Amino acid sequence: MASISALRRWLSGDRYPQDARRPPAKVDDTYQTVQDDQPHNPYTEALLLHGHSGPVLKICNIPGNRFVTLSDDTLIIVWDAESGSRLQVLRGHTAAVTCVLSLPRSSSEEDIIMTGSLDKSLRLWNLNSEEMVIEEGPCVRAVTDHSGAILCLTQLGHDLVCSGGHDLCLWDTNGALLDKFDRCTLPDTSDVHTVLRLETAHLSVVAASNYKCLSVFDIEKPMLTDKGCYKFMRDQKRRYLNQSHVYPITFLSGISASFFASGCQGGSIIVWSVQHLSALKIFYCLPQPQRELTTTEFTKVSCIEVVAEGYVFAAVGCGFKMYDVLGQEKDAAGHPKPLVSHTCAHLLPLTSLTFLQDRAQLVTVAEDKTMRLWGSPAARQRREGEGNGHATQGKSAIEMFIGPTSRKSSLPTVPLLLGELHLHAGVIKVLSALEEQGVVTGGDDGSLVLWKVHSQFLL
Repeated sequence: MASISALRRWLSGDRYPQDARRPPAKVDDTYQTVQDDQPHNPYTEALLLHGHSGPVLKICNIPGNRFVTLSDDTLIIVWDAESGSRLQVLRGHTAAVTCVLSLPRSSSEEDIIMTGSLDKSLRLWNLNSEEMVIEEGPCVRAVTDHSGAILCLTQLGHDLVCSGGHDLCLWDTNGALLDKFDRCTLPDTSDVHTVLRLETAHLSVVAASNYKCLSVFDIEKPMLTDKGCYKFMRDQKRRYLNQSHVYPITFLSGISASFFASGCQGGSIIVWSVQHLSALKIFYCLPQPQRELTTTEFTKVSCIEVVAEGYVFAAVGCGFKMYDVLGQEKDAAGHPKPLVSHTCAHLLPLTSLTFLQDRAQLVTVAEDKTMRLWGSPAARQRREGEGNGHATQGKSAIEMFIGPTSRKSSLPTVPLLLGELHLHAGVIKVLSALEEQGVVTGGDDGSLVLWKVHSQFLL
């Protein structure tokens, strides 16, 4: 375990690529640098975790104070979130593992995860096995009914799973195929990268691919007296949502039972009504001149995270925004006004972000190999009972994050940089917040870093 002061010195001469381009900045929105001592940064120790030989593609928290990592190297590794030790290495896939789902426990208390891969196979793994490294892994079942790559998995009910990629499939939680929707005859032939359940009167899913429109699939439920199973409804055509993005869709996320959101390559986000399947709001995260430029990694929406109070954080290009989904405030152009905006948060495009409710802080990671921490020093003081506690008593984490003047000001809040950490030798691809242990990051260099919170920050 290394100290952060030592880590800050490490790689200090090669923190940013030589061709890094700083995006355009406003006077009140400039690139920030952090104090050397970083007094408000709670991450004072780090564990460098070894196990993958290829880019880390996904990190997923699972019950039992553990997390799972997926990689381009075909391996699935289960880690202890406290110590960072490897608990299991699951082998069996023959190509990059792209998605994972922790299934609800059955009466037998088996601890099962389901994984999908570019090798077209879906596998179920029993994590109750006591062996750590097994040649083929404790694989319960392997199925190869997909005709192409599998990119996403989502739980539709206690006993129903949907997988997406080249086509869409419905499965029970034992890995038995219930139905398959072949997409090869449809105009949109790009692979589905996200599937989201819609909380409607009937069972439906919305799917996103590298197309400009979202599509909805209705699922027929079996009758209680019928021996049939769930299946995609064939008597009606797949529905495209009327409002479409101008550029390919890059991210899809649920907001609540009533709303969901999609982001695109051009930097805009659409908030949708689940009930009416119509667009309610469009957030233009980039100024008009940038929206008219050719889209690149510097313009796309790479991540959307929803906070319980109905606020949406979005990683867009080299910065981030935060919007109130139900808010009515508008900017000078008549578009919904962001409550928080920082277009120059990193030197290179963001890849992920997460909001830490208990600390009222935002964590971002980017292609510049750094993890950065954002918020207000006053938020920590309020948590520790310092300063004027009466003024913030009963305030939510979001209210402490944005401050009291954001809604009254004509300009969005620009949060302060509280900390910067750099230990990865390559682009940081993924990020996951653990409960009290800290956060874990994964990079395209195959490394994982478990950033630990100092005890003085644990209240």
